[in-house]
Amino acid sequence: MLGASGGRAWRDVGSTAPGTPRGARLDRNWNELLQELRVAQTGVQILTAFRLTVPFPAVLVAAVSRLSLLGLGPLGVANAGAAWLVVDVVLGTVEAFIVAGLMVSLAAMLWWAMPMMTRRAHRR
Repeated sequence: MLGASGGRAWRDVGSTAPGTPRGARLDRNWNELLQELRVAQTGVQILTAFRLTVPFPAVLVAAVSRLSLLGLGPLGVANAGAAWLVVDVVLGTVEAFIVAGLMVSLAAMLWWAMPMMTRRAHRR
């Protein structure tokens, strides 16, 4: 089916004609989903950039700082869990527990102990 411009009409692109291979339709649907994801990602980046430019009162900044420290705990546990899953499949359970323990220790040191030491040093 030809459109007014001489090219294929937009309805024909997503055709589900009986002769269309199932793999081709799945590829086309996958590509459309990826394009939608790209559009959504750009929108989120723009909204985040606008939100970061808004000035915040000092009280809100202090509260956000405390809440971000609390949020890093679950993030560290999630990272350690992901590392445990990968290492468990690749190397084994014992190695997975070792790597997960190292990940939790590293997260605690970098995300909690070092900021606390820096905060104390700046208060003096």
